Amino acid sequence: MNIIFDIWNTLYNGEAAMLAGFNKVSNGYALSCSSRDLLALYKGIYMKMPILYWDIVLGEMKHFEELSKQIGFYRWETLYETYHAWVLESLILFPFVKEALICLKSDHHDLFILSNGRQINQEFKLQYWGIKKFFSAIYTSEKIQLEKPNILAFSFLLEQEDLDVKETWMIWDSIDNDIIPAENLWIRTLLFNEKKLKDWFILWKNGFTSYKNLPWMLRSLTKK
Repeated sequence: MNIIFDIWNTLYNGEAAMLAGFNKVSNGYALSCSSRDLLALYKGIYMKMPILYWDIVLGEMKHFEELSKQIGFYRWETLYETYHAWVLESLILFPFVKEALICLKSDHHDLFILSNGRQINQEFKLQYWGIKKFFSAIYTSEKIQLEKPNILAFSFLLEQEDLDVKETWMIWDSIDNDIIPAENLWIRTLLFNEKKLKDWFILWKNGFTSYKNLPWMLRSLTKK
């Protein structure tokens, strides 16, 4: 069986890493905004100024320049550097991810990555966590020049690796960005949400809240 993973908020808690970065910025420069306020502002800026795979660094710099203007702190380069340094210190896998990957490989599954972002950044994270070796191939939007939720990004991976959709599962955290386009290709999906933060998660047909349960869940589902 083939299993395709996202990275952000799927293998690691990207939201927590961002919050840690903004907490360092808020405390380090005695800002009036809390870390959660900064995160909310940043998300609002991102929605108005999306980052595309070919200009991630430039896009983030523009975001921080705008964020600095909104909070009245005009040394945006300082905020940007401090934030990113602390985010790198906060890249932590969700509990039991590595153990789950070991189990999946022992069950003879082929594992893949499909993620928006730069190839070098995503490979660095996987290497940093010591899990890159578990994946047969890593596909990023920079590498294939296609971004999720574009359905062509999903079909590209399937075609390149010659994967049978009947033998393929995808594990994601986003319904709009990941689940819907994958299922439009008749790929089976599993939704991961550690804290059940969304009402729809409780109703989703295939979802899990801990990687401790993933190997067992896949074994159960593939027997149906």
